[in-house]
Amino acid sequence: MISRDQCRQMIAARLGIDAEALTGEENLIEIGMESLMIMRLVNEWGRQGISVRYSELIEEPTLDGWWRQLSTAPSTGTEETAGKAD
Repeated sequence: MISRDQCRQMIAARLGIDAEALTGEENLIEIGMESLMIMRLVNEWGRQGISVRYSELIEEPTLDGWWRQLSTAPSTGTEETAGKAD
């Protein structure tokens, strides 16, 4: 499991912004998060054993929304089931 701060830093790195500038309520898509960036994060989190889907993240594209998904996501334990996309 990753921390909320690690999640924020990973998102900010993809967006090329300072993590401290990223609030929990900002719409990540509106500030530049593209679908390919989201898929890369899904895959990266999957490699860390966190099973989250693109479709789940796109429903609420905010740091707070994504953290809710990540913090309640089942652990995969394997790369084979990680990073699923719809």
